[in-house]
Amino acid sequence: MITIYIIAGLCLFLFVIFLIVGFTTKQEYLISRNIFIKAPIEQVWSAVTDIIRQIEWRKDIQKIEIKDNDNSNMVWVEIPHKGSPITQKVTTFDENRLFETTIVPSSIYQGSRKIDFSHSQAGTTLRLTESISIKNPLKRPLSKMAKKLEERMNIYQIDLKNYLEKED
Repeated sequence: MITIYIIAGLCLFLFVIFLIVGFTTKQEYLISRNIFIKAPIEQVWSAVTDIIRQIEWRKDIQKIEIKDNDNSNMVWVEIPHKGSPITQKVTTFDENRLFETTIVPSSIYQGSRKIDFSHSQAGTTLRLTESISIKNPLKRPLSKMAKKLEERMNIYQIDLKNYLEKED
């Protein structure tokens, strides 16, 4: 009987430690980068905002399903090759200036992506900013969200640049 109490006590102790780690682990992650693309702003805007055609150039995406498209607040699901599907919704659509989406909150996280556009004669500069928030402290220690956000941003930038600057 004492063995059961010891095991239960150890489990409770480990749970409390895990909970403390969860409460002290970062809740929000933010990453922001600039990328220059040698292409006209209209072409860059089209590639970024034509969600269904992103399947043509984004190597990390297996499928995109449009859930709702009322032209101002489109909702879609990105189904990646690795990881969980992400449902997003357009929140700002200011042509050739700003494109912003939010992740429809899931049980694990919520977040947003903001892309600011500026142009010059040489091409277009994008300021990409992504943020993720993990509300549940029990999910934070195992999430590895900072690494995932960094990888996702890298892939998105490389794929977009390669697609728009490809040799004809």
